[in-house]
Amino acid sequence: MAYRKERNSGLSKATKTKREQLLKATAVASLLLIYPNTYSLLFANFFVFWHLYAGIGEILADYVHHEMTREFVMISLRLFLIIALKDVCLNFVFV
Repeated sequence: MAYRKERNSGLSKATKTKREQLLKATAVASLLLIYPNTYSLLFANFFVFWHLYAGIGEILADYVHHEMTREFVMISLRLFLIIALKDVCLNFVFV
């Protein structure tokens, strides 16, 4: 009987993203694109950016072992995604 070794990602259990949550967010974002009005597109883009942040967080947890470097990259990524989401939202509102 083979036992699967669970990975130690370095993230706490509270911040660790589960694949089911990512799948649900992707499903909700794709369903919102069926009814294309401004609010649904903004909401869908929020889920896309959240999915991107969570996915990169999982990759960093697996491959970046130094905690200070991981935190620096996550803070930089968070700032970049906030700026990008702002630009995308403003593009939908004013176009």
